[in-house]
Amino acid sequence: MKHFILLVIFLLAISVSTAQVIDHSWFLRSGVTISHVHTFDADVSQVDLGAVGPDQLWDFSHEELNNLIDTTWFMDPVDVVFSEHFPAATVCRRNVNPYYDWEWYYQVKGDTIYSLGEAYIRHVGNSIDTFIQPQPEDVESIFAYDGLELGEDFWTSVNKFQEYTFQATGTLITTPQDTFRDVILIRKDFGPTESRTYYWFQSDLTKELCVYRGGGLSRMIHYEDINSTNTIELPSTQLQNLSISYNEGRLSLSNHQGLRKVQLSIYSIDGQRIFEQDLELHSGDFYQSLNFDTDIKTCVVLCVDKQDQKFVAQKIIVR
Repeated sequence: MKHFILLVIFLLAISVSTAQVIDHSWFLRSGVTISHVHTFDADVSQVDLGAVGPDQLWDFSHEELNNLIDTTWFMDPVDVVFSEHFPAATVCRRNVNPYYDWEWYYQVKGDTIYSLGEAYIRHVGNSIDTFIQPQPEDVESIFAYDGLELGEDFWTSVNKFQEYTFQATGTLITTPQDTFRDVILIRKDFGPTESRTYYWFQSDLTKELCVYRGGGLSRMIHYEDINSTNTIELPSTQLQNLSISYNEGRLSLSNHQGLRKVQLSIYSIDGQRIFEQDLELHSGDFYQSLNFDTDIKTCVVLCVDKQDQKFVAQKIIVR
């Protein structure tokens, strides 16, 4: 019995010492690009979103990858549209899709990440709506901090407007081919229960693998960190037999398959969508002449199959 008790104490000690903790290595930084594909009206009845603690399993592989694709850049605020309204920001999270260009501003200071506010440009028909909302100066909004442990919760502002909880850790399955281990789940409470948002991260807070809110599910399909060789392309979402190249003002799409209906989009490195066109690609090569502004040096070309939403992305050097 004595040996059994000692064994239990030893195992508990191991579990405590290896518990996941959010520290400085998880903090937001610039130089990261991440893309998600969305599924509207997702069926999550098979997933226990309320599970707490370690060793959980979340399996979304039954949901098809469809609908909207968007891309997020973690950037130096000096390169972003509304940065003048957030002078203390050290990093900006910019999200772009066909409907919004949305920016969130943060300050990484000491052992804490502060949320400074947000801004967006919304496309409504032929009109554009602009919204800018810095945090009030008397409100301290905390996004995360060094030493955040499993089970802890914290308010994102002094008036307790939103609450984040480090709810669980475990394994996340996003598609039948894509499994991620050592994942953490952060839950955001905002008003009633149905307004909760669930975020799954791995290794740092820029590597957002999955998000669920209000029936909408988004899953990561591309991740690139220019500060390292850490690039992830999930094969299950990649458009096969289509390649992209660029040379002296001419973009080339080489389609090695039958007829495809695709959406071609081009983004500047700061997340601005500068070109978009729907195309029908027959087998062979398609060429598109492009005239870029003189201050644009690097772009990201995204080609999405309109039928199954698989995509191919290529970074190009303009000059």
